Amino acid sequence: MSLEAQLGFALEIKIHEKLVNICSAYRENEIKKLFGDQSLNGVDHLAIKGNRYIFIQDKWKQSVCQQEVSQFLDCAMRIVEKLKLIDYHLIFVTKTTPTKFALKSLEEKSVHVIVSNDHDKLVNLCYNEVDRILGFVKCDIKLVEKLEDLKRLGDAVLIENIKLCLDTKKRTFDIELFNKLKAIPVNKK
Repeated sequence: MSLEAQLGFALEIKIHEKLVNICSAYRENEIKKLFGDQSLNGVDHLAIKGNRYIFIQDKWKQSVCQQEVSQFLDCAMRIVEKLKLIDYHLIFVTKTTPTKFALKSLEEKSVHVIVSNDHDKLVNLCYNEVDRILGFVKCDIKLVEKLEDLKRLGDAVLIENIKLCLDTKKRTFDIELFNKLKAIPVNKK
């Protein structure tokens, strides 16, 4: 096995070891068994928390081509369709920036692309992105409950501030912006 292949395998193990600390995490062979489909070989990791699914492909290679990206997207989308998922994210972790056409395909599917030629930094960046995505799971149910409470209490300004901080496309909540908005005094009539 080449050094590059060994480092690629080590990257996969390190990412998995971090993921299992924050969610249910499956590696490629476990994903194949889970779905009873040996052709699902384009997703290296599946992270699940609640109803949120994160598909991750990691590559430690000198170049990433369109075929590898297409295989990842195809496998992930087959699972998304099979489970009729609504809340899912795609992450592509790589040592080098994908080719122009591969990058275009990733962008079209709103894939989070993480690039670093530093092995440990790549693992940490991936973990931080997963944690950020899953962190929203912790607050979204409470946030919905809070919005309902606020509607009953009639606090329209706070409701609008919360809506400003929600990014439904990225499924994130900007806590820093929310804290800034809370600090702005509201003139009451």
